[in-house]
Amino acid sequence: MIKFFRKIRQRLLSENKFRKYLIYAIGEIILIVIGVLLAVAINDQISKSNERKLEKQLLINIRKELMSNIDQLKIAIKSHEEGSHAGTELLTTIRYNANNLEINNLDTLMFLMDFNWSYDPAIGSIKSTIESGGVNIIRSDSIREYILSFEDRVKDVNETTLGYRRLKHERLWPLIDKNISILNRWDHIYPKIGKSKHEQDYATLFKNQEFENVVGLLLIFREEGLIEERALLNYCIKIEELIGKQLGQAD
Repeated sequence: MIKFFRKIRQRLLSENKFRKYLIYAIGEIILIVIGVLLAVAINDQISKSNERKLEKQLLINIRKELMSNIDQLKIAIKSHEEGSHAGTELLTTIRYNANNLEINNLDTLMFLMDFNWSYDPAIGSIKSTIESGGVNIIRSDSIREYILSFEDRVKDVNETTLGYRRLKHERLWPLIDKNISILNRWDHIYPKIGKSKHEQDYATLFKNQEFENVVGLLLIFREEGLIEERALLNYCIKIEELIGKQLGQAD
């Protein structure tokens, strides 16, 4: 093809047809430019097609991970709601029913308040997406923001959980261990350990103002944590629905 064009140029020059040669040369340049632009456009289209395929796979992985994390967060919230309810019942007993104590029920309430679920979501897909630079090909601003901020959001939520745990270890346990046994509180989870031989002295414990204060503080931590956890859950559900919608449009 190049030899063919070269022969035409040489023939026009040998025949001194400079005007025709000039027109032909301009036309040849235009054809070359069009060819280059067409090649660039094709390559760009192929590149975009490959990016969309990669984006779809990334979103599939992230959504699968997110759905699992949502389920785990729901479990954590349910557990913390039970703990909050147990703490409320204990305060009610301290205030109004201190003389009418059902030991088995109190052991259960103490266990539920004692139990503190740690939310530890999977973030493998998020991390690999960030580290590989895949986040840059995701078109949705909201999904990109989720990928980049999720780990920090979880840390913020868990700060309250860690505060609850510190308060429980440093102030609650030293108080209750003087009057009631941890063996009895956790007996229905670890029955092989067995119950304590000592009597449970809830009456003395409930007369202790510091115990009431600590239970109240734990309830405050718990309620603040639940507010943050529910907000995170709503956010995750919203992002999961957005990813599902985008994947549906891609099919």
